[in-house]
Amino acid sequence: MACQREIGKLSLWNSALALFEDLCATGSPDVICFNALLSALEKGERWDLALQTLKNMSAASEPNLVSFNATLSSLARRWVQAIELFSRLPTTSLVPDSISFNATAGACERGGQWQVAVALLSHMACTRNPCMVISQNSAISTCERRGQQFHRWLPPTTSSWILGPRLEALPLNPILAPAAQVISQNSAISTCERRGQQFHRWLPPTTSSWILGPRWTVALQLLEDLPKARLPLNAQRCTAGIRSCSRAREWQRAIHLLWSLPGFAISPDQICFNVAISACEKVGRWAYGLHLLEEMSLYQATPDVYSLSSAMSACQKAGQWQRALYLLFNTSARLSVTPNQVSFNASLSACGSEGCWEMALSLLPHMASRRCAFDDVSFNASISACERGGQWRAALQLLSSMQPSEIAPDVISMDAAISSCEKCSQWEQALQLLWDMPAARLHANVITFNAALSACEKSSRWAKALQLFATMPARAVQQDVITFNSCISACGSNSEWQLALHLLSCMPVSGIPPDKISINACISACEKGFEWQLALYLLWSIPVPDAYSFSAAISACEKSLQWQMATALLFTMMTRVAPHAVAFNAAISACEKCSQWQSALCLFSEMPAAAAIPTVISFNATITSCENASLWQESVHLFDAMKASRISPSLVSFNSVLSSAQRAGQWQAAVFLFGEMAANALLPDTISFNAVIPACASGLQGHRVLMLLSTLSSLSHRRLRKEFARGLRP
Repeated sequence: MACQREIGKLSLWNSALALFEDLCATGSPDVICFNALLSALEKGERWDLALQTLKNMSAASEPNLVSFNATLSSLARRWVQAIELFSRLPTTSLVPDSISFNATAGACERGGQWQVAVALLSHMACTRNPCMVISQNSAISTCERRGQQFHRWLPPTTSSWILGPRLEALPLNPILAPAAQVISQNSAISTCERRGQQFHRWLPPTTSSWILGPRWTVALQLLEDLPKARLPLNAQRCTAGIRSCSRAREWQRAIHLLWSLPGFAISPDQICFNVAISACEKVGRWAYGLHLLEEMSLYQATPDVYSLSSAMSACQKAGQWQRALYLLFNTSARLSVTPNQVSFNASLSACGSEGCWEMALSLLPHMASRRCAFDDVSFNASISACERGGQWRAALQLLSSMQPSEIAPDVISMDAAISSCEKCSQWEQALQLLWDMPAARLHANVITFNAALSACEKSSRWAKALQLFATMPARAVQQDVITFNSCISACGSNSEWQLALHLLSCMPVSGIPPDKISINACISACEKGFEWQLALYLLWSIPVPDAYSFSAAISACEKSLQWQMATALLFTMMTRVAPHAVAFNAAISACEKCSQWQSALCLFSEMPAAAAIPTVISFNATITSCENASLWQESVHLFDAMKASRISPSLVSFNSVLSSAQRAGQWQAAVFLFGEMAANALLPDTISFNAVIPACASGLQGHRVLMLLSTLSSLSHRRLRKEFARGLRP
């Protein structure tokens, strides 16, 4: 008995084990000695030795409920072993008590197995166990964590009742029948959901409907059942329920549960509010997050840096960078909360998502002055801000400053820096960053390559784009549809329509189905290559062409002087999609080039009815069409309508009307229009003088002709001097 007391007093499991071995050498230990050792192993978190000790207990020292409970308590998050051990209790004629249930439910909670925890709780209710408080807490806490398909991880020796997919085929232990039924139902539900089956037909009619819902509904139902079971509600259990709603993005439920706490005489604490603010943050409900932050003081819940950072993250996700900065500098001081690294990173991310690069860069010195260390998130957010703000030099400077800070750039850093170069058409810098990645032990992904390809495309470097495209398999990077689209666009913009079509044909072979962007890029390539028939073929290969598809095809017809086809395509487009000004402009230009002024005027008059707002190109093409037909009054009318629409006439507009007036012998109108060019900050060119000088000559305005010739000579010498000076520049 003295030895038993000594083992029980020992807190170090190794000392207890040594004393137990000495006892075994002198005699046969009884169940009390075993239980004392099991208790020491539990405190020492040696679950493996506890299981072995329980297994070694002989018939003379048969394990009792204390033995099982001590072993169950030692298992911590080993929920599989806990379930197996718990299922052995009925075979030993031992009735599980509250400690057995709570230890097993606690293991399930720590292991994130909400289905098993709920099943155990259900069994306790069926057996009318009087002590359910800890089990209820475990079940609620487990439901708010992320559950897994637990049957995948069970060993082959696991009791069949926990694995069975069909309820009616389960060999159940009598005492565990209620728990087994619920666990089996959850397993069947998980299996049927993955296979898309109607899982309700597997369940008996008496099944509670709430058990069929998602984890957050189960957690709320457990909370609702607490008063019915005469168990007290407290802030800890309600926080678990709020967190369950938060992780399920049920932010409204989380807030409703938070505000219902005072009705149960529970004052929400700091953790309750923080979890509720986090629920708002996950869905970008920044206004609700800020309201909760302000309400904390009314409930004597002191805001901390977590409260502040969550509210700032909510503002960041909603694009409210100004409010995030206000929280960082103003609200934090008012609430006496010192911002930390997470707070500053949230503000940097808010500025980065909106492209406020200057503000993001100004935050970094503030961060250093507060002794908040930079991390990769700080740099990546700042580089992203420079990327969205089109500041590629600042992005590269930040990237180079990471090395002295002993923060190695990661793939996200490189992707953002390459994207900043891509947006500014700095293809050489983008490629250099890409080639430097292996030396930094960074593996470029498809996003990295796509950004570099886009930089080549925007800079019309189609050969470089194809070279980069060819290196991707060697770098173990799988091409995707964006990769192909960038290369097709690069080839198309340089009239390499054959290469564009070849890339399009390679997409199905690579297992990548072309999308609408792929085909549209090829249509645009055919347009630049004057291949209007191929453009039409590609257009009709799209199941549902969009406005860009039609516009590119119409433009292909326009460049090939196919005005009838361009007009027909435009009217077909109007029956399918809403045409925009680009499509009308291409069709009007086709009519103008083919001297079809009636059709040009007709198409121009159709634009308001089609909700297409005329642009300067629309007016210029129509005016030129009228000029070619010597319709100077129509030209002047269109010119006046252009100014009435608050569209500034271009040099082409003035030259077309000038030429029209000259052909009609309207020298006064020509002189007036020539004088208007200076008022519109336009410098006349050779076409302008070639129109106004003959007009004045036909009107016998010799002095005006001499003045215009002198002005033309002066302008010509000035332009020659500019061209000469430009040619001397290095």
